[in-house]
Amino acid sequence: MSKYVRRLKTEPIYEPYAVCISWENPKFEEFKEVQVYRDPSLTFVYNPNYLSLLTEVYRGTAEKIYDYSLVEEAVTDFMDIPSYFEQTADEQQKRLQGEKTYKYYIVTIDENGNRFGSENVTVTAITTSYYGTGDKMYNLLPAVYRLEDRNYNYPLKRFLHIIGVHLDFLYSVASMPKMFYNPEECPRELLPYLYANYGLRYSEDVPSVFQRKFMAQYGELLTHKGTEQMLRYMVTELSGGYIASFEELDSEITGLRKYKIQVAVPGGHPIVSEVQEEIIQRYLNEYKPANVEIELVILLVGFASVIIDIDNSLFLKMILKLLHHYSKTEPVYLDGSFTMAGQVYLQGYHYVEQIIDHTVNITVKE
Repeated sequence: MSKYVRRLKTEPIYEPYAVCISWENPKFEEFKEVQVYRDPSLTFVYNPNYLSLLTEVYRGTAEKIYDYSLVEEAVTDFMDIPSYFEQTADEQQKRLQGEKTYKYYIVTIDENGNRFGSENVTVTAITTSYYGTGDKMYNLLPAVYRLEDRNYNYPLKRFLHIIGVHLDFLYSVASMPKMFYNPEECPRELLPYLYANYGLRYSEDVPSVFQRKFMAQYGELLTHKGTEQMLRYMVTELSGGYIASFEELDSEITGLRKYKIQVAVPGGHPIVSEVQEEIIQRYLNEYKPANVEIELVILLVGFASVIIDIDNSLFLKMILKLLHHYSKTEPVYLDGSFTMAGQVYLQGYHYVEQIIDHTVNITVKE
């Protein structure tokens, strides 16, 4: 008997900035509950060890939920969704983003604490938006009607508001198909058809996150096919890391070019998996010239970071020393930026044999 949820689907609802997700719970005896996780980036590849990187929106035995908030748990009754129009500006800012694709993982938990989930037990949902159509229609009325409406506590304004909410819903639903042509937002179940539309082969055994990235950059890859720039571009885009070394090797065969590419991926990155290296190698082999051989090595890296409150270059030496102290092996790779508050933010990456997930934040003051 299957231990995964069935009949997983989503549907748009009239309440703006919210989605409805439904499924059928498995029937095996040890079934305890389901957990629902939300991925707004569409870049996560299912791995039970990394589910904590996502937002858990529900845990229980219900078979239908309504997700509406970035910070609140999903509800099981439509009437429990706070009305968007009765919320404060701060509360409205915490709603889901309108007309955005969210990906949800539904994981089954048994009485022994075992988890059952996969990349195939997911669903994508698109939220609706509010455009204020009812208020716009009301403001188009002559002032004499609006003044008269005020004398009766705005019944006409409330009526047009209700009509406007439904019109906004219809407009949002009508706008959703344009997202189907965007590989980064297209629902997973429609990706094979989008691939076929471009004359490409969709691989069922490859997580959709890699196929989204590949299709999004397909035109660019064709433009630079066979060049070193294309190889660098494909590796960095598909891995989510950065090129640590790009080395051309000596070849005993005339006309054959051999490269060894090392790509560094931060430890704890959600798309780090056992199949990642194999998948990227497959894409490289399929779109590289026939006279090129590539050896791809993915390196997991730990990181240390430092934040200082003073915008003063004299402290850069101190930052480097601190980074070197927390980076246990060489070499150290730096990535820096200035924050809106005028702080200096630097990260140092270093190679490790296994994933090290640690961050050190140090505030330096005068």
